[in-house]
Amino acid sequence: MSSLSYSGGFAEPVFAAQAAFRAVLDAFARPGNVISKPAETRPPEPFLGVTGDLLCTLADTDTPVFLAPLADEDSAAAAWLRFHTGAEVTRDASRAVFAVCTSLKALPALSQFPQGTAEYPDRSTTLILQVESLEGGETQVLLSGPGLAQERPFAPKGLAEPFWHEVARNNGQYPRGVDFLFVSASAIAGVPRSTKIQLQGA
Repeated sequence: MSSLSYSGGFAEPVFAAQAAFRAVLDAFARPGNVISKPAETRPPEPFLGVTGDLLCTLADTDTPVFLAPLADEDSAAAAWLRFHTGAEVTRDASRAVFAVCTSLKALPALSQFPQGTAEYPDRSTTLILQVESLEGGETQVLLSGPGLAQERPFAPKGLAEPFWHEVARNNGQYPRGVDFLFVSASAIAGVPRSTKIQLQGA
């Protein structure tokens, strides 16, 4: 295990985790709202600092984490995650409580992740998806539903129409389906499975 695996965690774990958890709650309460989140951690690539913050806050020994692209067991990112959170890094998407996607090309079909059940909809995956920016993307969608008084446009960079069609199908299963946390270098935004997705012009 390299020195990168041991360094770069929260300097003030209690306060930093509380701040990150509040940001996550706010992101899910107000879908598509871009929330500033300065990075507190310094994880190895390909993780962004904000991704490290979320993992150090949400993941633990009871939450298997799937990494896309698949990480070697001895990769710096996988070792960092295990050391700082105690979480298992799984290569089986069907076991993932959390999934981190650092390259959209490597993302499995959303149906491969736990979807929850009608009785236990919370037993589904939360997907942390890294993007270049949470604004200015080539494909804009309209979000509506709980937490939104009116439709909200949302256009992270690098997410094309096929991805959003899949998200719309996922959210059409509500209360089942995965939840999304979109992460850039300095902000987060949430799209829970309760949010309705409409592609502009559709």
